[in-house]
Amino acid sequence: MNWRRMIIPVSLGMSIYHLVFAFIGYPIGEIHRPLHLVFVLVILFATKPKANLSPNKIILSEIMDIVLIIISILGTGYLIKNAQAIQSRMIYVTPLTLAEKVFGCLSLITVLEAARRTVGKSLAILGTVFILYGLLGHYLPAPFGHRLYSFERILESLYLTKEGLWNIPIGVSANFIFIFVMFGSLLLASGAGAFFTDFAEALTGRYVGGTAKTAIVSSAFMGMLSGSSASNVVTTGSYTIPAMRRSGFDAPFAAGVEAVASSGGQLTPPIMGAAAFLMVEFVGVPYIEVIKAAIIPAILYFLAVFVMVDQSARYFDIATQGTSFNRVLPLLLKKGYLLIPVVIMLY
Repeated sequence: MNWRRMIIPVSLGMSIYHLVFAFIGYPIGEIHRPLHLVFVLVILFATKPKANLSPNKIILSEIMDIVLIIISILGTGYLIKNAQAIQSRMIYVTPLTLAEKVFGCLSLITVLEAARRTVGKSLAILGTVFILYGLLGHYLPAPFGHRLYSFERILESLYLTKEGLWNIPIGVSANFIFIFVMFGSLLLASGAGAFFTDFAEALTGRYVGGTAKTAIVSSAFMGMLSGSSASNVVTTGSYTIPAMRRSGFDAPFAAGVEAVASSGGQLTPPIMGAAAFLMVEFVGVPYIEVIKAAIIPAILYFLAVFVMVDQSARYFDIATQGTSFNRVLPLLLKKGYLLIPVVIMLY
């Protein structure tokens, strides 16, 4: 049995946990945030390695991933088990135990490795540089230096307080982002992605440069569900980019239109990028207020892209796609029910 299949029950467990506790109330942050992170880390490290690795490197990768999963569970498990004691300890006064030092270091290693795998080496290096700055910054001359901070103090701040690994961004991810992203993923899996693409094509296909305008409108619709530029490109781009090329746009232009339109997914209510949820947490305003404030900028963004595409299509003399506007009503009658979950979520 392939051990990486554990990703399925772990993913289901993560989804059920967040759905249940979103209704009955999440546990204290010292339990909830580490538990959220360990779900993410286990799923990340259980993801299959690259297929083009040599057999020896594949075996080494398997061992490394298993080790990372184990230390992820140990590092967060210690916090979850001792959450009450950690919550009541005196910060920067109570000395760290040996277990806290060991598990704190292990947790930092797993988080940095997770950052390297998801974002790239740059973020992992940046995080390491800042940790080293905390340790060695007192050797630097003014104004760059600072007073001496011990390794224990830095580790305590990062591992045992809500100012380090368990700060507001991961709290926002655990409380809000995961639920919204899961909703969008389920809706896309139900066929909403194809519906929005077909709907956008029916709305814009009869106009000059219709395929590129379809990409813009479908990306706007998709952004309402995903809030992610990358997933937006993957979902809509697989159809819109080839369609744009067939209609006469060159490859760089087609890719550029899709990339720019998909980037607007982070601005499009109701599910926007993570920054929108951080605004809620930092500013303390209801999420609906953030949605209201984002509507006009989102409209202006896509309008600007739409006008640019229209002018480019006329300049390059791109023919219309020939799609009839009469398809709109039949599409709404057949699959319009997929809009209901979005309305209910907003309510």
